[in-house]
Amino acid sequence: RTLRPAVVLAALALFVVAQWPVAPPDVPVVTFLDVGQGDAILIRDPSGATALVDGGRDPLVLRRALRRQGVRSVDLLVVTHGDADHVGGLVGIGDVLDVGAMWYPAGQSLGEILPEVIEAVEDGGAAVAAVGAGHRVMLGRIEVQVLGPRRRYASDNDGSIVLWVAVGAATALLTGDVEAVGQAELPIVRPAILQVPHHGSATTDIEWLVGTVGEVAVVSVGPNTYGHPDPDVMAALDAAGAAVHTTVGEGDVVIRLCDACPAAP
Repeated sequence: RTLRPAVVLAALALFVVAQWPVAPPDVPVVTFLDVGQGDAILIRDPSGATALVDGGRDPLVLRRALRRQGVRSVDLLVVTHGDADHVGGLVGIGDVLDVGAMWYPAGQSLGEILPEVIEAVEDGGAAVAAVGAGHRVMLGRIEVQVLGPRRRYASDNDGSIVLWVAVGAATALLTGDVEAVGQAELPIVRPAILQVPHHGSATTDIEWLVGTVGEVAVVSVGPNTYGHPDPDVMAALDAAGAAVHTTVGEGDVVIRLCDACPAAP
């Protein structure tokens, strides 16, 4: 199969492994944590700069996941939106994690749990901000840019924070639970690594998915009764030629994010 130009341009080396050692990584990595039916993603630079995106549903499950990865502090905590399977695991997070700053989506409904988390993180001394498209930060070599939300949405899922993560030409798109309406308003991008939105739900527009997915797709999902991931979504990813990984099938999914990673041992 002909490789897409964006992937060929970077000569991207992606190595997916079951688990990363506790020591900090020697290259930038994105780690999709196995927290069951929910999302929790680590972005880590060799400098020690770290971001956590969402926290799953269960605080105990999240704490075990952070312990597996040896993470005790984060420079940035991002809560994509207020659904319990993204923010529930962050209740009491200040007891186990030092947080430097926190982002949550501007102009959206916060739900029942997120205000409690915001208050606790602020009380811990973190700088907390509601953000929308255009916000960005550098984590060592890693650029993290907010692509959405671009406005207020009727659906809390469409109001998810969507992140573009890049080290040079090595890129990832982290999508929260954004659905078809929000997807249609995002910039046209082709990341090497795509977090499949909303745990692989049928709320994703298939045309957008096929036009966006690059070489690797990751579904953060656990045992559930919602039908996630949707068979049509998985079939579209397969037809597009993406290598698909799921946290329910593989545990923590760690992907090296770099332009010229050394070969894996």
